[in-house]
Amino acid sequence: MSWRTFFRISEILLLLLAGALLVGAVEKLISFDLLPSLVDTLWDTSVVLDDGSRVGSLVAAFTGYRAHPSLLVLLVLAVYWAGVVGMLRRVSR
Repeated sequence: MSWRTFFRISEILLLLLAGALLVGAVEKLISFDLLPSLVDTLWDTSVVLDDGSRVGSLVAAFTGYRAHPSLLVLLVLAVYWAGVVGMLRRVSR
């Protein structure tokens, strides 16, 4: 494995983990009533992958996946990934 590939994989894993930490922080702030959830549950994908199961909790821990996401969590995650993609495009030029 080349160093370039190693650092690309590390970069992706760290960005996914940062997104998951951001989702966890926003959910904590919502639970403390410091932020509004806007809409409590947008959809339910627990039939496909429940974030309480072993595989689901692993995916949730590394990516921020939620089976029952609130609107605010989804918006924050979308803004995060839009910012990441924008910065990566600017750096690659």
